[in-house]
Amino acid sequence: MSSLLVRLEAIESRLAIRTRPRTENNSLTWRCWRCRVADQGIHTRNSSTHASPEHEQALSASLKEPIAFSGPQEGSQAPSLSRTSAILNGLAAHTITPRTTISQPAPLSAKDKVFYALRNKQHKTLLKVFLEASKDEQFIQSIPPATLTEILRMLDPDYFVEPIKELHEDLSTAYVRLLGIKPLDVEVSEYMRSIRRLTRIRRRANHPLDLTDYTFLLKCARAVGDSEAADGIWLDMMRDKVQPNTTCYNYYLAARCWAGHAHAGRRHKLRVMPYNMAMRQTAEPLPGFEGFRVKRQGIRSTVFQMFNEMVQQGVQGDERTFTLLMTAMGREGDMDGVKSVLKKAWNVDVDALLKAADESTLAPVVPLDKATSALYPGDDLLFAIAHIFGSNNDIPTAIRLVDYIARQYEIDIPLRVWAQLFEWTFVLSTPRSGERRHDGPQIGQLPLASVSQLWETMTSPPYNVRPNVPMYNRYVKNLYHRQMLGQMLARMEEGIELYSRSVKQFRRASNKYRKTVVAVRGSRNGQSRAQRKQAEQESSLPIESLRFHYEMSRLVRSRNHQMVRRWMRLLLGGRRWSAGPNNAWERTVLPDIIEKWRSFMPERIEYNTSGGRVEFDSRPEDAESKTSQTKKQKDSRKPHKAVRKEESPSVE
Repeated sequence: MSSLLVRLEAIESRLAIRTRPRTENNSLTWRCWRCRVADQGIHTRNSSTHASPEHEQALSASLKEPIAFSGPQEGSQAPSLSRTSAILNGLAAHTITPRTTISQPAPLSAKDKVFYALRNKQHKTLLKVFLEASKDEQFIQSIPPATLTEILRMLDPDYFVEPIKELHEDLSTAYVRLLGIKPLDVEVSEYMRSIRRLTRIRRRANHPLDLTDYTFLLKCARAVGDSEAADGIWLDMMRDKVQPNTTCYNYYLAARCWAGHAHAGRRHKLRVMPYNMAMRQTAEPLPGFEGFRVKRQGIRSTVFQMFNEMVQQGVQGDERTFTLLMTAMGREGDMDGVKSVLKKAWNVDVDALLKAADESTLAPVVPLDKATSALYPGDDLLFAIAHIFGSNNDIPTAIRLVDYIARQYEIDIPLRVWAQLFEWTFVLSTPRSGERRHDGPQIGQLPLASVSQLWETMTSPPYNVRPNVPMYNRYVKNLYHRQMLGQMLARMEEGIELYSRSVKQFRRASNKYRKTVVAVRGSRNGQSRAQRKQAEQESSLPIESLRFHYEMSRLVRSRNHQMVRRWMRLLLGGRRWSAGPNNAWERTVLPDIIEKWRSFMPERIEYNTSGGRVEFDSRPEDAESKTSQTKKQKDSRKPHKAVRKEESPSVE
């Protein structure tokens, strides 16, 4: 019996109870607490005691022996007290390795976040963390002026404004609502509020703005078309006695000439015709006409007053300066002044060019060195000519001038210049109806075929322009008005191919962004909260850049998709195309188009035929139920009339 008790005590002593007590340095460890054999007066040693070789041998021997729960066998002897003590001491030495304590890194301070974002060129992150850190007066006071200047330059409108502005140029207010995105005027207003706040922070730190800072602020005002902000910045420059340079003058003049262009629907109100000019002279202009005024205290006199001041200060103008002078003249219809600037600056005689049958008889243009001359023409001059003459209802002169200057100075005509020419050609060729026929739009009216002529010119050698989806959108509308179904379908096919490319670009950008985010998150497994936070900050550079490309490609894809859907509605809505032999259009062609481009079709398809009106749901599974429901609703609204409908064509 004594043998059984001692063996049971040995078994109990091997059972380690795992707990998590705190050590002296407050770190977490695993310890093996040993039981006390009170009957034998045996006490366990401290867990830090190491087992001797004898203890290890005794432990090994005890584990090899079988444990019996019966009484002592014949010839057996009870284990000695010394052996039991050795077993317990061996178990005491057999402890679990303590777990390593994880050091918690200190979170980044506001100053560290700002300088980290600045060093890694994280534009949006820098704007966010700097505005948060601006609450710390001591931190703001400690930032050197050069660093504050660099922070301002990181918030460049070329990153925050220009890409969005370029995308919104072809979006109406209705399209913006349909896409569910912020209007451009809201985007630029938020951006300018941030810039003003950063400027106040700079002044609060008792760091006066220098020429570089004011140049950047004027660039921001020019990018968003905020003439009031440009006026305020200019007054601050004069108060701080900062002498503006050519770039400052150009930014200020551009903010004046392009005031309010960020608002949707204002581009075509720049067209010079009696109604628009009258609206810009009223005491309270209607929405869309607030950007600038004409005649008395108008845009022309304001810009020339600033130009005269520029000359008096001895500041030399460049190509952009003279293009802005011409733009201000063009805003008020002073085309003689525009031609005079072209003659004096580049020796381009517009009237002689239009009359000349042979360009070799014209006086040569001013020879300029592209590397050294500030007046050497480029994209700015070509775009200004396209815009000024186009908005003044003279597209033929605009096309002739752009082509002539580009050849004389060996300039490749960029896509944005062709897009400007094509847009004004479309505007001037579109017929007006209703009251709009009497407010002056007939000035400079072009034939509908002018759009096709310009399209053929720019897409053929030597130009070989590749139009974008907005240009296809205008051309498809023009062909629709001209009832040219064959060419319309061909251009739609090409436009849908461009849309497919934008979808592929979006998917590539989306995959890159998603994989980067997943990789960063996956690398944080097992990290503490502070370590994950630090990893997010360190990985925000590629994530921010990839997210920017992802968002822009998503907007381009959505814009293109809505334009293609608009083409489908033109095919289906209202107009009955030439049926052809045996009504081929309504019996064969249109059903094939619906089947081919089903993903772009509206959910409810309706169109007229020679035998009635066809209505059906583009989703086959719901077609029968929804068609019957629509029929019941129409019958209930008009019970006294019988609605004749043709059986829905099969699109299977």
